Amino acid sequence: MTQSGAGPYSRESHTPATGVREHRARHATRAVFSVILTLMLLMLFPMAPAFGEASEGVTLRAEGTAEGTGAEAVRQADENGLLAAMGEYLQQYAPAGDIRVFKGLLERPRRYVRSFARLDTEVEDGVTVVTLRVSFDEDAIRREAASVLLPQVVTSARVLVLIAERGIGAERLTLSRGGMAGDAIRGVLTEAGLRNVFGEELLLEEYESDALLARLSDDTATRALLRENAADVAVTGRVSLQSGLAAAGSNLLEHRAEMELRIVGASEGAYTLTSDAKILSGELERGAETALQDACARIKDQVMPLTVLAAAQSEAGSGVLIAVRGSIDDAGKRAIVDRLKNVPGVGDVEELRPAEGLVRFYAPYRGDIGPLYRHLTWEAYPGFRLSAERVVSREVRLEAIPTS
Repeated sequence: MTQSGAGPYSRESHTPATGVREHRARHATRAVFSVILTLMLLMLFPMAPAFGEASEGVTLRAEGTAEGTGAEAVRQADENGLLAAMGEYLQQYAPAGDIRVFKGLLERPRRYVRSFARLDTEVEDGVTVVTLRVSFDEDAIRREAASVLLPQVVTSARVLVLIAERGIGAERLTLSRGGMAGDAIRGVLTEAGLRNVFGEELLLEEYESDALLARLSDDTATRALLRENAADVAVTGRVSLQSGLAAAGSNLLEHRAEMELRIVGASEGAYTLTSDAKILSGELERGAETALQDACARIKDQVMPLTVLAAAQSEAGSGVLIAVRGSIDDAGKRAIVDRLKNVPGVGDVEELRPAEGLVRFYAPYRGDIGPLYRHLTWEAYPGFRLSAERVVSREVRLEAIPTS
């Protein structure tokens, strides 16, 4: 079972054998580092990029300083370096860049340190500066960070789950309603408290199965799909089932399930989980189902934390989808976009992939939905007016009604 992740400052590294990430944090001050001062510095200064896979831990390079010289100053500089390294790592998950939400983790960085080495020690003008190489238990940090963020995410995050399956003897992956793997992953997320989890049962009403499968193979296309459905994070993947005789002349069948999940935030955060399971059974269908259940069970403890973190990295609840049903020409689209731009708090408006008889727009927006809805509908447009079909916190569905 492996997992990988890319921070908000990096592309993914394709070096699964190392599982190591190198960072360097540079601090401009040589004053005494208290916890509060270090947190302030971490908020004010940008962090270095992060690379690498995660399942075997994460390694960072950081500096720590302390006033004075001698053994006690070196010890204090070590502690400040560990704190700086922990803050640097957590910055990628901090809501709106506010790292203070992780106060509990930052108060006890040593709890998550696997090992650290002092690479260099310098003394200048009565200040001790150490350079550290710090190895953290990344899985433990992620679990703790996700538990901190979960109360915020459960009320705002909309999670899309799409798992394609290739059954025994099937030649290709298919995406269909009621897939066992998709149901299992959705169950893990809803049991963890996430309130808005949906999947193929809704999307197959609008999208062709093969078109959805094609889009799930690329993070950029997946993120566009998220915007089209007012979602914050996607848990996508594929499962393959194989069965055959355990041995020549045996009455037992060997069943193998292989699963790969990709967890993608709407704007930041992307992680991969893989799992496989193998069992022996005398029954074809039940044995294959058991192998699939075992593969899901082996990664369920990682699915929830990474989903929460990806949602947090994408600032869950920060955008709005406007979908308009009816016949609208290009001039009408421009008129809707112009009116959207005039709503206070609305960011750049993006026109999304059109569907038959439906146009969609996405825009960053954190305000109340009521003023936005009224701004769009209070006055008619040239040749049509907009009427509400469905208005919720993240999604405004309207109908274009001709006025002539």
